[in-house]
Amino acid sequence: MNHDIRQIVGRRQLALVATRLGTRDWQVLNDLARFRLLHAGQIRRLHFDCSKHASRIAAARACTSALRRLSDFGLIRHLERRIGGVRAGSDSLVWHLAPAGVRLLTTYQSNSEVVAGLVEREPSLRTATHTLTVAEVAVCLREVERTGQVEVVALQPEPACWREHLTIAGTRTWLKPDLFAITATAGSAFEELWFIEVDLGTESAATIARKAVAYDRYRQTGREQAARSAFPLVAWLAPDEARAETITSAIYGAGRSGGARDGPNRLHRAMALEQFIVAVRTANNPI
Repeated sequence: MNHDIRQIVGRRQLALVATRLGTRDWQVLNDLARFRLLHAGQIRRLHFDCSKHASRIAAARACTSALRRLSDFGLIRHLERRIGGVRAGSDSLVWHLAPAGVRLLTTYQSNSEVVAGLVEREPSLRTATHTLTVAEVAVCLREVERTGQVEVVALQPEPACWREHLTIAGTRTWLKPDLFAITATAGSAFEELWFIEVDLGTESAATIARKAVAYDRYRQTGREQAARSAFPLVAWLAPDEARAETITSAIYGAGRSGGARDGPNRLHRAMALEQFIVAVRTANNPI
């Protein structure tokens, strides 16, 4: 392959690259548009299922080869910073769309998510870690769907999952979840709706409480219920159980009466990611 094609500037060169991409290549590019950042290990788990390769090593090699090819085409780039350290090898490389990848998706798929998927500068470690952790939730949901236990009916990362609404004062504002999902267990006639907040253990109790109030106020508008006949549960995904307890205390503590936030059917549920996946798989939403 002529590496000069990395400098894709013309329509003709872009059209040539488009003809050389397979279905899985397009899927990888679209996921990078949706989630902005994915490390190589997440891309492998999403699109290079070990069951379809001779071994895990073979799947990893196929993924590395595909990412190298897309990089040679000038469609994707990786961050200078590695996430996970040197020992993680190629899995620690964090990939994102290059401008040519954005042009390709815009030209050939009219992808509405692609503008949000462009990373124009190296993000901070905190931003990159949070973006990758949100993506990890999506990867885990797709993996459990692959087992046949769960159907992921909808999965929207930000900004597609943001909700615009009016405040009591009549001004426009936005509710900004990290992720929105609709899941259904196999054979069930019911769907579970989720707003997902990914917590890295860095937000103060006051910030968490303000976010919870923002959800309560949005619920009171009735917009989501009118669109979906129900309001999603808010899953606060914490690094561990101790942090989950801290989040619960921030939302429900100090004797605060929150109306819809009180009682046994609490709107807000704080849990570790592993607990969330169990809840999704069993349609059991822990308090």
